Amino acid sequence: MGTYSSSAVCLLMYPEDPYDGTGFPGSTVLGAILSGIVCSVVILPFAWCLFRSRHAVASMKRSALPSTTMSNPNANLAPRDSLLAIGSVAPDFELPTQNRGENWKLSDALKKGEVVLSFFPMAFTGVCSAEMQCISGDLAKWSGKGAQVVGISCDSGPALKAWADQLGLKHTLLSDMHRSVCKAYGLYWADLNIAWRGTVVIGRDGKVKWAQKRDIPQAMVLDEVLAALS
Repeated sequence: MGTYSSSAVCLLMYPEDPYDGTGFPGSTVLGAILSGIVCSVVILPFAWCLFRSRHAVASMKRSALPSTTMSNPNANLAPRDSLLAIGSVAPDFELPTQNRGENWKLSDALKKGEVVLSFFPMAFTGVCSAEMQCISGDLAKWSGKGAQVVGISCDSGPALKAWADQLGLKHTLLSDMHRSVCKAYGLYWADLNIAWRGTVVIGRDGKVKWAQKRDIPQAMVLDEVLAALS
């Protein structure tokens, strides 16, 4: 009975190779079972992990770019090719800071005093780090002039937060991920899709008092900017 049942199993699974009465009748079936176990225990989990890792990388790439559905309060700003002229009205804008859930608006800040906008290309880079550390280290000089200084780049808020924490920066950093503000101020580097390095001083009347566009390796000279403040 055992031989008959084993032969029947072999015939059902592999009819082209019927059991001939020699060897172990269940060896072919056992091999198939072992193959199935290896597939379910090793191959399928590996394939699933590979799929998940590729999905995660794709999600990270998507999150690194500004979403087309993300609200952009500065969408009405007109881009310009040149730096704002002295005496021109500074475009008002609102951007998120490095602190999650916190926004900063130019017109609100001007109610308290003059504002210095320090545009920089990219967080976690040499000149930008040195420049922002100098600004943060001399906050008493800025406040002594009754001015507020903020840094602006196209980095994400979380990236700016991590960078600020690493360097111990104490001043506000703004995330211009849509590039609307740096374009409106004529400080957009199209080749790399990032902000150009430059500084704009804005008086309480909302007009540009002083503006400078610098070569990328050239950091801001503190005394030049302080001299432009009241």
